[in-house]
Amino acid sequence: MTVGGRYTEDWKGIDLLTGMQYYIPGDPRNKQFLPSTSQFVYPFIANVNQISSKFTPKIAVNWQATSDALVYASATNGFKSGGLSYTARNLLGISFGPENLWAYEIGAKTDWFGHTLRVNVAAFHYIWQGLQFNSQLAPQVTVVSNAAGATLDGFEWAVISKPAPGLTLNFNGTVLNSQYTDFKTFVPAGGFATYGLYGGDPRYTGTTYDASGHQLVNAPHLSLTVSAQKDFDLSDGADLFVRAEYQYTSRTYFDPTNLPIASRPAYSLVNASIGYSPAHSHWTVALWGKNLADTMYINGLGASNTITAPVGDPRTFGVRINYSY
Repeated sequence: MTVGGRYTEDWKGIDLLTGMQYYIPGDPRNKQFLPSTSQFVYPFIANVNQISSKFTPKIAVNWQATSDALVYASATNGFKSGGLSYTARNLLGISFGPENLWAYEIGAKTDWFGHTLRVNVAAFHYIWQGLQFNSQLAPQVTVVSNAAGATLDGFEWAVISKPAPGLTLNFNGTVLNSQYTDFKTFVPAGGFATYGLYGGDPRYTGTTYDASGHQLVNAPHLSLTVSAQKDFDLSDGADLFVRAEYQYTSRTYFDPTNLPIASRPAYSLVNASIGYSPAHSHWTVALWGKNLADTMYINGLGASNTITAPVGDPRTFGVRINYSY
């Protein structure tokens, strides 16, 4: 049994002067700002301090049921202090609160059939209060806000099998069920409204969006990875391996609105590699190929007045050289 605790106290401060340049005919302050084709408005000035403190306990129990089976359970309280945003343009948006998490987990790590099969499983339940979230105000300009509450339930497994000499099979997966339990004041990107993507959605008030009940960002329901690798010991003492890998990820949302345009549909990737290590050598040379099916997918979302998304790599080949010592 493990019992522990941590006390954290953070002090943060910010001195902020945000000047915005606009030109007003005949105003003597114009000489302070360039270019003269813009208008002047008074700057936003703030001097703000913030103190965050929290005691976070942890309790965990491990039971070595047999020499090949470990069962465990834990309850852990996590804390991330609040902060201040240098991108703020008013006092309401200059600070964000702390994030608190209770994480509960139970699982087992087991070996079977003379250590030729390893099965690790875990189930977990997370409860957030004040979940911190990055909102994009403009390209490369973000501000942090808080979702009042969120939960996540999950189950994950990792299965490793060696059914024959030199052959290793892996089957890993994660199932998630997540939601914002209370996130009534999310400030969505302006581009969503510009293009009429809300379509009369009553959750949208014109300035904020009620994301309560929606799926968490970057938390797909299902993620799977299946791989197989065959290692060959050649007669001259050299080593050769061949590896293939399949990855599947269900629909992933990149924005609490859960709008289809703010998500990545389910997609799959196929990767492979082949490598060779000379006898009595520290070198390994491998030829690899990623996304062999040339699947089109995105890796995130950029949304301000316009909506953009970084695209994942297409079919790609390369050579990797490793030296072990």
